[in-house]
Amino acid sequence: MQYSWFIGAFYLLYLALILFGFEDLAFYMKPLLVPSLLLMIPFKSVFSAKYKLFYAVLFSTLGDVFLMFRGTLFFVLGLTSFLTAHLMYMMIFKSVRNPIKFNLMYIFSSLIIAVYFCTFLSFLWPHLGPMKAPVFIYAAILSIMLWFAIHSNAPHPFSRFIIILGALSFVISDSMLSTRLFYGTFENAHFFIMSSYLVAQFLLVFGIVKSRISK
Repeated sequence: MQYSWFIGAFYLLYLALILFGFEDLAFYMKPLLVPSLLLMIPFKSVFSAKYKLFYAVLFSTLGDVFLMFRGTLFFVLGLTSFLTAHLMYMMIFKSVRNPIKFNLMYIFSSLIIAVYFCTFLSFLWPHLGPMKAPVFIYAAILSIMLWFAIHSNAPHPFSRFIIILGALSFVISDSMLSTRLFYGTFENAHFFIMSSYLVAQFLLVFGIVKSRISK
C-alpha cells in the first residue's frame, strides 16, 4: 500500500520525539497519528469492511484525544472510545471467523487468553479503586477482540498473521498503560506504550486491508 511507508516514517518521527525528550511537540502530533491510517483504507474499492474500519480509526482517535487530558471523566471517555474501537474490530473479525471447532488451537488460545486476563486483573485489582468496573469491562472486550483476531479466517495467511500480531500488540500496549496508570511508572514507559500501540493500530489496519475482508 502506497502510503504505508509514509505512515511508518511519521510514526518513527513521533517516537523519536518522545525518546529524545521533545514531549511538547509529540503532544501536538498525537491526534494525527491514528487518522493517518485512513490513507491506507481503499474507500473507492469493493471493500465493505471499510466503514467498520473507519469507525475503529475514528473511535481510536477520540480515545487518544481524551487520554491527552487528566481526570477521571477523560479517562472513562477514552476507555469508552477504545472499547468501541475494539467492538468495530471484533465485528470485522467475526464476519470471517471459522465455525467453532473445539480443537487443540481453540482450547489452547482460549486458555492462554483467560489465564492472562485473570492474572493481570488480579495484579491490578487492589490498585484500581473506583475504576474496577470500567477496567474489568474494557479488559474483557480487549481479550475477546484478541480471541476473534486469532480465530479470524482472513483469506491470506500473511494477513492473518499480521492481524494477530496487531491484536497482541494492543494487549501489550494496554497492559503497560494500565500498569503505569494504576501501579507505577517504569523507565521510558511513554515510549514503549506508544511504540506498541502504534504497531498495533498499523498492523490491524494493514492486515485487514491487505486481506480485503469483505463481509
